Amino acid sequence: MIHTDNTLRRGKFRTSIINICFTIFVSLVLAGCFEASETEDTSKKQTETNTASSNASSTSPSNLEGEGSLPEKILGNKDAPVTIIEYSSMTCPHCAAFHRNTLPDLKKKYIDTGKAKYILREFPLDDLATAAFMLARCVDPEKYFPFIEVLYQQQRTWARAQNPLDVLLSISKQAGVTEEKFNACLQDRTLENNIRKVREHGGAKYNVNSTPTFVVNGQILRGAESLATFERIMAPHIK
Repeated sequence: MIHTDNTLRRGKFRTSIINICFTIFVSLVLAGCFEASETEDTSKKQTETNTASSNASSTSPSNLEGEGSLPEKILGNKDAPVTIIEYSSMTCPHCAAFHRNTLPDLKKKYIDTGKAKYILREFPLDDLATAAFMLARCVDPEKYFPFIEVLYQQQRTWARAQNPLDVLLSISKQAGVTEEKFNACLQDRTLENNIRKVREHGGAKYNVNSTPTFVVNGQILRGAESLATFERIMAPHIK
């Protein structure tokens, strides 16, 4: 359970946040969110890509959907010929970089034009990332993706704050979330467990062990890849 009462936020939780921040740093490094995804051996990545490609021809976009414990969050035409799934962590700098530098162009050229759809799946690397994903699930459905983008744009502000929950509360209020709803959301054990199940599913089915990891019509990409890489993989599926 994510604790949010005032005593914890301003008392004992302030001390635990220091430990959490250190844990976040260590877990991100170990999970490959920082530099590991950029320094992987090129031949290893190519082997993974080729292996995934052999399975891609038998994987239709529809078969990639609806496999988690929560409703899918989808951008774009559900009947698009290309499905892009991102397994992401809200505290991952590489994920934030993808959302700043690559996703806007993907959205403009392929998602908004009906050629691809984008699905975001939770793969939190720490408790703070889990809390952020829980809050995103608690805002009004039409505000989900705008809220996600605000969190990634302001990641350095809230993820590195001495008391990140206070900053997340401020951001959540801008999305129409009251403090009462904020606290109730972070105490929702069912939601928390379902987010963890989405992560477990990604690890079991696609061997996701770092973020961001993408599944593009069955082909796996690891790391914040460029638009050109996505275009190369999508090209055979787009007429």
